[in-house]
Amino acid sequence: MIDKVAHAQQIITKILVLCAGWVLFIFSFVVTLNVIARKFFSYSIQGVDEYGGYILAISAALGFSQAVLGRAHIRIDIATRRLPLPLRSVAITFAIASLLCTIGYLAYHGFLLAAQSHQMGALATSVLRTPLWIPQALWVSALVWCGLIILVQLVASLTMLVQRRWQQNIDQFDSPTLEAEVQLELDELTRRKNSSPNLKQAKR
Repeated sequence: MIDKVAHAQQIITKILVLCAGWVLFIFSFVVTLNVIARKFFSYSIQGVDEYGGYILAISAALGFSQAVLGRAHIRIDIATRRLPLPLRSVAITFAIASLLCTIGYLAYHGFLLAAQSHQMGALATSVLRTPLWIPQALWVSALVWCGLIILVQLVASLTMLVQRRWQQNIDQFDSPTLEAEVQLELDELTRRKNSSPNLKQAKR
């Protein structure tokens, strides 16, 4: 059941991150147009700076989720890698719990901020007068999604810990070693070569 939920989270996160990437890509053209308009026509597109900040914050929060799933977040593990297998497994579970507390803290206070902005009817100081609770709520939603992903990982890690599956817990949730990262890149490169139409035609 946990594996099915985790797999669904991976699919949804991939879609969300791709959407965020396309939004950033499209917004880069808007920024380019704004720079050209300022340079040659002394005209500025209203709201570029404001909405750029919103997009950056929401995209970064979605990026947290992708980093958690890909184990791409920075973890100082010089000491933990020297621990015995059971203690190292416990340390990994503790690290996941700590990360969940951190994201939960950010999401909680972000929710309070969005609720206060909604209650006060707070508007942005720009000419667009954007209701601040809308981008704040989107940002909090991205943080909550990240928290749900970490929560599922914590449940899985605790299950492995209780069942004394030390090595599986380490393999699934510990940060990858340099050798593992190199092998992963080589496997990805091989997969891309095999799926490349040009390369297949060249082989024929």
